[in-house]
Amino acid sequence: MTQATGSKAPAIDHSVQILDLLTASAYPLTLSEICEATGISPASGHRIINAMLSHQLIARDPARKRPTVSAQKSFRFLPAFTANKA
Repeated sequence: MTQATGSKAPAIDHSVQILDLLTASAYPLTLSEICEATGISPASGHRIINAMLSHQLIARDPARKRPTVSAQKSFRFLPAFTANKA
C-alpha cells in the first residue's frame, strides 16, 4: 500500500487506503497490521478507524479476541455510485 497522495484531505486519503486494504484482505486485520501496511501512524490509524466504525463503514470482527476490523458496510454506497455512471 502506498502513502496518501498528498491531497489537502489526508484523513480521507487514509480512510480510502484503509478501505482498499480491508477489502483486499482475506482476513480481518489488526490496527498494527493496518498501520504497517499503509504507513499511517498508530495514533492516526486509531482515530480514523474509530471514526469509520462510528459511521459503520467498517465493523469489528466479533469472532476474534483482539480488536480487528473488516470492511462490511462500505458497499452501501455502491448502488448510488453505479447509478450515476449509467
